[in-house]
Amino acid sequence: MWTGSSTAADGGGAIEKTQDADVEVFDKVMAINARSALLVTKYASREMIRAGRGGAIVKVSSQASLVGLAGHIAYGSSKAAMDNITRVSALELGEHSIRVNSVNPTVVMTPMSAWYWGRPEIEGPFLEQMPLGRWATEDEIAGPIVFLLSSDAALISGVCLPIDGGYTSR
Repeated sequence: MWTGSSTAADGGGAIEKTQDADVEVFDKVMAINARSALLVTKYASREMIRAGRGGAIVKVSSQASLVGLAGHIAYGSSKAAMDNITRVSALELGEHSIRVNSVNPTVVMTPMSAWYWGRPEIEGPFLEQMPLGRWATEDEIAGPIVFLLSSDAALISGVCLPIDGGYTSR
């Protein structure tokens, strides 16, 4: 799961200001995050409809889709597109008893995200803005996903759930 920033090589995109954005990187990140979300939903929902049992789809989006994060033009835009795919899919697939939701985590401090978010000049100011003041763990992201996939969430569809220590509430 990637919820921070990375290099263009792994699909996260570069840390770039809007006026410096590389359009090829932008297109690649959109394809990886938005187009792939559409394709997975398209083909999974076809099979779910064919099976006739309903079900649930949960996408992993990002807090970057809910607020502007400087330097994250490609990543944030791709995750915002994913959230719209979530909402539209929830509207269209509800008649088949298929629920579609996303989770929108903050940074999970993995080796992949640490190269950017672990820098003291980035980490300190960011965490100071987060009411809970810490990064998420993998388990803290997995738990809400399991819940949204469960029958306990039977009436939840079209939700983009922030798991961000209160960051997007500011």
